[in-house]
Amino acid sequence: MMYEPQKEIELLVRKSYEAEIFGKFKKGTYDKKEDIGSVLKTAFEFYNNILTIHLNKVASIDMLAYVLSEYDHYYDLSIKYKKNELSEEEKELWNSRGSRTKRAIKFLAEKIVKRLPNNMCNEIDHHRELSYCWIAAEEMVALYMASQVGFSLFPDDCVLTISDGGNYNFIEFRCKKLESAFEKIPLHDFSTNYELSEVPPFDVSVQNDYFKEIFIDLFNIDYASSLALIQYLINCFKEEPSAVIKSFNFQSSTMIPALSQDYSEYGVSIEQISNLLGGFSLSKEKLKERLLYKPKQEYRALRRAFFEVEDKNEKVILFSKSMALEELSQLIRSVCFRKLPSEWLELNKGIEKSLANFSNYTGSWFEDYLIAKLKEQGFECERSLKKFKVNGKNLYIPDSVGDIDIVAKVGDKLHIIECKMVQFASEPNGYLDDFDKFIKSDKSYKSKFNKKIRWVKDNIDVLRENLLAKGWVLDSNIICEPFMVTFYPTIVSQFISDFNCLDINTYINTYVNKSL
Repeated sequence: MMYEPQKEIELLVRKSYEAEIFGKFKKGTYDKKEDIGSVLKTAFEFYNNILTIHLNKVASIDMLAYVLSEYDHYYDLSIKYKKNELSEEEKELWNSRGSRTKRAIKFLAEKIVKRLPNNMCNEIDHHRELSYCWIAAEEMVALYMASQVGFSLFPDDCVLTISDGGNYNFIEFRCKKLESAFEKIPLHDFSTNYELSEVPPFDVSVQNDYFKEIFIDLFNIDYASSLALIQYLINCFKEEPSAVIKSFNFQSSTMIPALSQDYSEYGVSIEQISNLLGGFSLSKEKLKERLLYKPKQEYRALRRAFFEVEDKNEKVILFSKSMALEELSQLIRSVCFRKLPSEWLELNKGIEKSLANFSNYTGSWFEDYLIAKLKEQGFECERSLKKFKVNGKNLYIPDSVGDIDIVAKVGDKLHIIECKMVQFASEPNGYLDDFDKFIKSDKSYKSKFNKKIRWVKDNIDVLRENLLAKGWVLDSNIICEPFMVTFYPTIVSQFISDFNCLDINTYINTYVNKSL
């Protein structure tokens, strides 16, 4: 059963929260960004103070073990939720707090690590203190997730309402422009497409071709074997069916030499094992500057899941098995987007070049995949258009415009396609980053693609003649339709009106499979 804070503490925190808010703000609707920002800041600081005060009292290795154990409970329940296997009571609890609690658990675990070792009073009521910490972490995450994107991007379109304290959610933040956008993102359709979850760029054996030699140089085993070692370590811990605490731990001083011995035939040293695991670990030193509203920071529980603490002058690693396997999978998927742990990059700067090469491969694979899908349905395609033959002379698309990724005749239209293999955003700062890359920056994807669209419109006769010479059958008044096709669904697609912007799954199902 999922952990729930004590009801008594929830009521105490609630009363204090109401006193804090109503002591500074009147009931009513706020639509000025300065006023909204003031309310949000007050709310966030209220819970941050609670977390700081109570976590300083109670942070311990035992608390960390329990919190990580709860992650496994929530993970199991999230799987059952997706399979519709929860009881009605469990569904209600999951819907009210489940989705945000996984993030809150990670954040709370990070905060505990930052405070260890900690001098505690033995007379403290740990259950009571944990309730305070848990509530504060959940509410901080909820505030951050609900308001960060809207308030950062569209502050003038946001509304915050403070209603009667009798209403549990008496502070309501809304940004209608974003609400409708999130509702339209086809995440479910994408997530149920198994083919897209198992593509070659996410395959460790494919990645290994790009990183094999460097990892052998660093760790005496190749890239695939290095990741397999981490997975082997995670899976060698087996849960007792009757265990209350589901998290695991090991002492570095005994486990690392044991792993070195297990890999002795490859000559993997204790130092190499330590360096390898360091890229999957979090410690007090690494978490020094961790802030909730800066999730792009590297040192957090993303692509890392070993929490390193000190106990009686010994380094101890604690972890949740489900979190560790999740984050190892995230690490593997992030390689496509030029991300590997900084500890590994610092050991050999050549990894940066390998990441760039693999990123180029990933982009090419994405174009190949889309072309293959188009050709499966009999549609003619051309890729990487840069040069045209006109009346025996070469005509080049200007460098300031760039190559056209794909031109395809789909039905009675000519699709001008720009492919973007960008990382999936699941947190506010990821959404903000996408807005910057796609729309807001001077060299945004949108502005660059618009240059290509304008070039095609200005040179449609040249493009048509070039394709006719290659055997295409085109009407004299062929209509061009531009598409920016991303791999993952992205919220920015709802804010681009210049052309169609949609994910690969939606594009194929909407235009390719239905154009026959």
